[in-house]
Amino acid sequence: MKLIDRLARARAYRRLRRQHPTPGSSLASKILYKMAWDRNPLLPVFADKVAVRKFIADRAGVEHVVPVLAISDRGVKVDYASLPREFVIKVSHGSGGVIVVSERADPTTTLPDDPRVGWVRFEIHPDQLDNVRLDALLAHWLSLSFEWWPGRNPEWAYRRVTPRVVIEPLMRNSRGGDLAEYKAFCFHGQVQVIRVDRGTVSGGKRFSHYDREWNYLNATFVEAGHVHENSTPEPRPTFLTEIIRIAELLSQGVDFARVDLIDDAGNLRVGEITNYPTAGNFTFVPPDFSEWFGKDWIPSYRRGGTSK
Repeated sequence: MKLIDRLARARAYRRLRRQHPTPGSSLASKILYKMAWDRNPLLPVFADKVAVRKFIADRAGVEHVVPVLAISDRGVKVDYASLPREFVIKVSHGSGGVIVVSERADPTTTLPDDPRVGWVRFEIHPDQLDNVRLDALLAHWLSLSFEWWPGRNPEWAYRRVTPRVVIEPLMRNSRGGDLAEYKAFCFHGQVQVIRVDRGTVSGGKRFSHYDREWNYLNATFVEAGHVHENSTPEPRPTFLTEIIRIAELLSQGVDFARVDLIDDAGNLRVGEITNYPTAGNFTFVPPDFSEWFGKDWIPSYRRGGTSK
């Protein structure tokens, strides 16, 4: 990294710490405080889409790890001929940087001519997958640092994650319809809220929130100013106890984590463990829900890192 880039990054960290010297009362403000101050060594493990696989296997069992088709280092060409018709390809060192190759995708959508698109997600029909454009897009993502760039708050957890390509089979809903993601928000090792995400990358997402007993929470998620559609209340899943058990196992050792579980044809897979959801750029309607959400999380860090 050039000296001018290092200085700019250091200024970004100082600015974030000045803006969030103490935790606020809302969930988003506490996440920003965590981004500024927490240096728990588990955070980079969670941020790394390769390293986290062993962590999940060791703590919760290999059956909860998303299967993998291939992992490639930067500079190693992907063997597309060996892949199935449907798959998911992503990079290991950021949020976004994902291409879902699915028969359900819009058959007219294509990958961009110019790969310099930033950390975005695409859903592409197999017949529209252009390997030349795909290689260019992956090379672009692999060249980026997710930790920080101008205009964003820095996210320390991603600083030393090795950029790699990860290819996974496309997971499926055993009952048909959209894949369900169960996102368990854990505070001091305890699940407080579970958010259900349904929908596709291109078709839009719908959200609903529940407490750990599966009581419906009437709140609308507003992400970076975008108001998401609410789903109607869903029946209590038969595997709710297992969702909570796995999430709490994986969140031990940190004061806050969101553990994302996916119903993969009846198997619960851990899609992600994140400490900075939406980089703290979200709110809720009604506003007081954001005050209630995470009320039991009391973040406190020694200067320079780790929880007290």
